[in-house]
Amino acid sequence: MNEKKRKVLVIDDDVNLAAIMKIKIPKDLFDMTFVTTGDEGIEQIVKEEYDLIVLDLNLEHESGIDVLKDIRKKYNQFALPVLMVTASENPKDVLEALAAGANDYISKS
Repeated sequence: MNEKKRKVLVIDDDVNLAAIMKIKIPKDLFDMTFVTTGDEGIEQIVKEEYDLIVLDLNLEHESGIDVLKDIRKKYNQFALPVLMVTASENPKDVLEALAAGANDYISKS
């Protein structure tokens, strides 16, 4: 198999999630970059092209929704998919993320 690796940017302040993803995600298929703040994530998106963004809904110092809105100013849902990750059990949070332009979501729990 000689396929190009998919570039994934993970924006999450949970370093444990990053560690798990590094172990579980096949390195031969995905080139993963991890950052802990929305600002770092936006900087990375400007510098590099990614196939997927995995974005925490509740970052420590900012809203993942606000970061998503910044991403959507430049990229639509087809140009750059964003998968929201949340520990929230509140369906309202998920609906807000989808309304803001998330392609889908997964639960941390």
